[in-house]
Amino acid sequence: MDDCRDELQMKEDNEGVEEDAEEQTDENTEEELENNEDADDIVTVHSDDQTSENKNLTPQDYGAKGDGISDDTEAFNNAINAVPDGGTLYVPAGSYRIDACQSIRLRSNMTLKMDPDTKLMAIPNNSRGYDIIKIADLSNIWIYGGQLWGERYNHTGNDGEWGNGIGIYDSNYINIKGVKIYYCWG
Repeated sequence: MDDCRDELQMKEDNEGVEEDAEEQTDENTEEELENNEDADDIVTVHSDDQTSENKNLTPQDYGAKGDGISDDTEAFNNAINAVPDGGTLYVPAGSYRIDACQSIRLRSNMTLKMDPDTKLMAIPNNSRGYDIIKIADLSNIWIYGGQLWGERYNHTGNDGEWGNGIGIYDSNYINIKGVKIYYCWG
Protein backbone atom coordinates (compact mmCIF):
# COMPACT_ATOMS: atom_id res chain seq x y z
CA MET A 1 0.00 0.00 0.00
CA ASP A 2 1.43 3.40 -0.98
CA ASP A 3 -0.45 5.42 1.64
CA CYS A 4 2.56 5.80 3.93
CA ARG A 5 5.50 6.28 1.63
CA ASP A 6 9.12 5.32 2.13
CA GLU A 7 11.78 7.87 3.08
CA LEU A 8 13.15 8.51 -0.43
CA GLN A 9 9.69 9.05 -1.91
CA MET A 10 8.78 11.44 0.92
CA LYS A 11 11.97 13.50 0.39
CA GLU A 12 11.26 13.81 -3.34
CA ASP A 13 7.61 14.72 -2.79
CA ASN A 14 8.31 17.30 -0.10
CA GLU A 15 11.18 19.27 -1.67
CA GLY A 16 10.17 22.89 -1.41
CA VAL A 17 6.58 22.12 -0.46
CA GLU A 18 6.98 22.64 3.29
CA GLU A 19 8.41 26.14 2.96
CA ASP A 20 5.68 27.23 0.52
CA ALA A 21 2.89 25.78 2.64
CA GLU A 22 4.27 27.37 5.81
CA GLU A 23 4.48 30.80 4.15
CA GLN A 24 0.96 30.45 2.78
CA THR A 25 -0.47 29.37 6.13
CA ASP A 26 1.26 32.19 8.03
CA GLU A 27 -0.13 34.80 5.63
CA ASN A 28 -3.71 33.61 5.93
CA THR A 29 -5.26 34.49 9.27
CA GLU A 30 -8.58 33.54 10.75
CA GLU A 31 -9.56 37.22 10.57
CA GLU A 32 -9.11 37.18 6.79
CA LEU A 33 -11.42 34.18 6.57
CA GLU A 34 -14.10 35.85 8.67
CA ASN A 35 -13.81 39.12 6.74
CA ASN A 36 -13.99 37.47 3.34
CA GLU A 37 -17.57 38.18 2.30
CA ASP A 38 -17.11 35.98 -0.75
CA ALA A 39 -16.00 32.89 1.17
CA ASP A 40 -19.49 31.38 1.08
CA ASP A 41 -19.88 32.27 -2.60
CA ILE A 42 -16.51 30.94 -3.75
CA VAL A 43 -17.47 27.35 -3.04
CA THR A 44 -19.10 26.87 -6.43
CA VAL A 45 -16.88 25.79 -9.28
CA HIS A 46 -18.87 26.07 -12.47
CA SER A 47 -19.92 22.79 -13.98
CA ASP A 48 -21.72 21.92 -17.19
CA ASP A 49 -24.11 19.78 -15.15
CA GLN A 50 -26.96 22.19 -14.41
CA THR A 51 -29.07 19.51 -12.73
CA SER A 52 -26.78 18.95 -9.74
CA GLU A 53 -27.38 21.11 -6.70
CA ASN A 54 -24.47 22.50 -4.73
CA LYS A 55 -25.64 20.95 -1.47
CA ASN A 56 -23.21 21.28 1.40
CA LEU A 57 -22.66 17.74 2.62
CA THR A 58 -21.08 17.01 6.00
CA PRO A 59 -19.01 14.04 7.18
CA GLN A 60 -21.83 13.38 9.67
CA ASP A 61 -24.05 12.54 6.68
CA TYR A 62 -21.71 9.54 6.22
CA GLY A 63 -21.25 8.48 9.83
CA ALA A 64 -18.55 10.80 11.26
CA LYS A 65 -18.94 11.42 14.98
CA GLY A 66 -16.45 14.23 15.67
CA ASP A 67 -16.23 13.02 19.28
CA GLY A 68 -12.41 12.82 19.52
CA ILE A 69 -12.63 9.05 20.04
CA SER A 70 -13.92 7.45 16.82
CA ASP A 71 -11.86 7.07 13.64
CA ASP A 72 -13.69 9.35 11.18
CA THR A 73 -11.41 8.80 8.17
CA GLU A 74 -13.75 6.54 6.20
CA ALA A 75 -16.74 8.82 6.79
CA PHE A 76 -14.76 11.81 5.50
CA ASN A 77 -13.63 10.00 2.37
CA ASN A 78 -17.13 8.67 1.69
CA ALA A 79 -18.53 12.19 2.06
CA ILE A 80 -15.84 13.58 -0.26
CA ASN A 81 -16.72 11.00 -2.89
CA ALA A 82 -20.36 12.10 -2.68
CA VAL A 83 -19.65 15.81 -3.15
CA PRO A 84 -20.82 16.86 -6.62
CA ASP A 85 -18.42 18.58 -9.00
CA GLY A 86 -18.05 22.13 -7.72
CA GLY A 87 -19.63 21.24 -4.37
CA THR A 88 -18.66 21.74 -0.76
CA LEU A 89 -17.96 19.46 2.18
CA TYR A 90 -18.76 21.48 5.29
CA VAL A 91 -17.22 20.23 8.55
CA PRO A 92 -18.96 21.45 11.71
CA ALA A 93 -17.07 22.06 14.95
CA GLY A 94 -15.83 18.88 16.59
CA SER A 95 -12.72 16.75 17.12
CA TYR A 96 -12.30 14.26 14.28
CA ARG A 97 -9.66 11.53 14.53
CA ILE A 98 -8.06 10.82 11.16
CA ASP A 99 -5.85 7.91 10.11
CA ALA A 100 -3.18 10.06 8.47
CA CYS A 101 -1.67 7.02 6.71
CA GLN A 102 -4.98 6.66 4.87
CA SER A 103 -5.47 10.45 4.67
CA ILE A 104 -8.48 12.52 3.85
CA ARG A 105 -8.26 12.45 0.05
CA LEU A 106 -9.80 15.44 -1.64
CA ARG A 107 -11.00 15.52 -5.26
CA SER A 108 -10.67 18.15 -7.97
CA ASN A 109 -13.24 20.94 -8.20
CA MET A 110 -14.38 20.92 -4.60
CA THR A 111 -14.29 22.98 -1.42
CA LEU A 112 -13.51 21.78 2.09
CA LYS A 113 -14.92 24.35 4.49
CA MET A 114 -14.28 23.80 8.19
CA ASP A 115 -15.70 25.63 11.17
CA PRO A 116 -12.87 27.50 12.98
CA ASP A 117 -13.37 25.09 15.93
CA THR A 118 -13.05 21.98 13.75
CA LYS A 119 -10.04 19.83 14.72
CA LEU A 120 -8.77 17.10 12.40
CA MET A 121 -6.43 15.08 14.64
CA ALA A 122 -3.95 12.51 13.34
CA ILE A 123 -4.26 9.15 15.07
CA PRO A 124 -0.83 8.22 16.54
CA ASN A 125 1.16 5.96 14.23
CA ASN A 126 4.73 4.81 13.59
CA SER A 127 4.88 5.84 9.93
CA ARG A 128 7.87 7.74 8.58
CA GLY A 129 5.46 10.08 6.84
CA TYR A 130 1.80 10.89 6.44
CA ASP A 131 -0.66 13.54 5.30
CA ILE A 132 -3.77 14.37 7.32
CA ILE A 133 -5.19 15.86 4.10
CA LYS A 134 -3.74 14.61 0.83
CA ILE A 135 -4.02 16.44 -2.47
CA ALA A 136 -2.40 14.49 -5.32
CA ASP A 137 -2.78 15.10 -9.07
CA LEU A 138 -5.75 17.43 -8.48
CA SER A 139 -6.82 20.97 -9.35
CA ASN A 140 -9.31 23.64 -8.30
CA ILE A 141 -9.49 22.93 -4.58
CA TRP A 142 -10.42 25.41 -1.84
CA ILE A 143 -9.76 24.71 1.85
CA TYR A 144 -11.07 27.14 4.48
CA GLY A 145 -10.72 27.30 8.26
CA GLY A 146 -10.27 24.60 10.82
CA GLN A 147 -7.30 23.16 12.64
CA LEU A 148 -5.08 20.19 11.78
CA TRP A 149 -3.35 18.51 14.70
CA GLY A 150 -0.45 16.12 14.13
CA GLU A 151 0.69 13.45 16.57
CA ARG A 152 4.27 14.61 17.17
CA TYR A 153 4.17 13.99 20.93
CA ASN A 154 2.38 10.64 20.60
CA HIS A 155 4.22 9.31 17.55
CA THR A 156 5.01 5.62 18.11
CA GLY A 157 8.04 5.42 15.77
CA ASN A 158 11.49 7.01 15.70
CA ASP A 159 12.17 7.26 11.96
CA GLY A 160 11.13 9.77 9.35
CA GLU A 161 10.09 13.37 9.56
CA TRP A 162 7.43 13.75 6.94
CA GLY A 163 4.19 14.04 8.86
CA ASN A 164 2.23 16.74 7.04
CA GLY A 165 -0.97 18.52 7.86
CA ILE A 166 -1.64 19.02 4.16
CA GLY A 167 0.39 17.20 1.50
CA ILE A 168 0.16 18.74 -1.97
CA TYR A 169 1.67 16.71 -4.82
CA ASP A 170 1.60 17.45 -8.57
CA SER A 171 -1.50 19.65 -8.21
CA ASN A 172 -2.50 23.17 -9.23
CA TYR A 173 -4.97 25.90 -8.29
CA ILE A 174 -4.98 24.85 -4.65
CA ASN A 175 -6.27 27.60 -2.33
CA ILE A 176 -5.82 27.38 1.44
CA LYS A 177 -7.06 30.07 3.76
CA GLY A 178 -7.40 30.32 7.54
CA VAL A 179 -6.18 26.79 8.30
CA LYS A 180 -4.02 26.31 11.41
CA ILE A 181 -1.63 23.36 11.55
CA TYR A 182 -0.02 22.14 14.79
CA TYR A 183 2.46 19.46 15.95
CA CYS A 184 2.90 17.32 12.86
CA TRP A 185 5.66 14.70 12.84
CA GLY A 186 8.49 16.47 11.09
